[in-house]
Amino acid sequence: MKNTLLRTLIFLLINVLLFWFHFWVFRGPYPFAGWATGLLHIILLILFPYANYFKK
Repeated sequence: MKNTLLRTLIFLLINVLLFWFHFWVFRGPYPFAGWATGLLHIILLILFPYANYFKK
């Protein structure tokens, strides 16, 4: 139970940090790069091996 909770919190923290990174890049000199990093983040979320990461 603790391991699953810890992994879930780490997963959520990484996603929040990536979300803030996208906005930081978007406010920079090349805002289109923010869209590219956001699209990459979505693709990584789709391809992420959830079953292996959250197994008991």
